[in-house]
Amino acid sequence: MSVSIGCVCNFFNEIFALPGFLELHSQFFDHLSFYQAGPQGAESDDGSIELLEKWKMPIHRGKIDDGFGIVRTATVRSSPCEWVMLLDADERFHHRAQVLTCSGESTPRAEVDNVLYDYGDGVTTPIKCLRGHTVGEVAP
Repeated sequence: MSVSIGCVCNFFNEIFALPGFLELHSQFFDHLSFYQAGPQGAESDDGSIELLEKWKMPIHRGKIDDGFGIVRTATVRSSPCEWVMLLDADERFHHRAQVLTCSGESTPRAEVDNVLYDYGDGVTTPIKCLRGHTVGEVAP
């Protein structure tokens, strides 16, 4: 019996972060689920919804005004998997490196460090880590 691992993401107007999120995480996780949480229930108007629909991703809706904890709980419950990882749209989990990084699309530059990592193929790849976290360490 295998264990299912899902990834959930709450978002609002993340068109620049979602393409990289989808490309990386759709390869690793058994299920991806998205929770649209705009202020006062506002819909994303930057193409985020349309992009997720094109990828045939499940989209659940709520509002961030209910509180971050409530949104995160609803996000986790939207996944049918046994184990669930919560990520923001601009975060990346590099499963081979076992490091959580920030793509920088919607994170202030001051909170991002550039790190080089060798995935084992002899090629050093630049990735951006959340400040204060190093390769091999997963951000809390």
